[in-house]
Amino acid sequence: MQLDLDSLKKGDQAEFKRLFDDLFQHVWLYSWRITRDKDESEDIAIQSFAKVWEKVEDFNSVNELKKYVYVTAKNASINYLHKLKTQKRYQDHLAHVPTVEEANAIEVLTYRAALIERLYQEVENLPTQCRETFKLCYFEKIPRNEVAKRLNVTIDTVNSQCQIAMKKLKAVFGKTDLAFIMLLIGLCDN
Repeated sequence: MQLDLDSLKKGDQAEFKRLFDDLFQHVWLYSWRITRDKDESEDIAIQSFAKVWEKVEDFNSVNELKKYVYVTAKNASINYLHKLKTQKRYQDHLAHVPTVEEANAIEVLTYRAALIERLYQEVENLPTQCRETFKLCYFEKIPRNEVAKRLNVTIDTVNSQCQIAMKKLKAVFGKTDLAFIMLLIGLCDN
């Protein structure tokens, strides 16, 4: 089939349709051999013809025009593969990056752990009898009457030492943070 370049340059749509009908399957197949993606190759072939239509006045021969369609399709197909490769790398990267929810959960857990660690450090700074009483009552969850027996003190002393410990810890953490910390580690049961 002989195409008329002058008619194409004048915008003859019937002549362009002849070009399209003559070459489309070949350009599509050429792209498909590179991409192995039927739909993408079809899009690439159509886009290649659209570019020819935009530049039709720049060609000096029908062969030059045909070559341009194939080169355009080849370049677009290769770009598609590069894009896929980049997307795969990005998806692989995202698979290893925590989601916002996971990052928030990690942040909350880290904050909780830091508060609990600080509580344990501050308990170690309490006076000896106060510290031992607090640990037995709150960390080991031993009933106060048993703590009194174990430490050989009255239950009133145990209660008093727990109150002193709480007062000192409230001074360090504030009421809100201390209540939060104790809820976190389940210390409010005792």
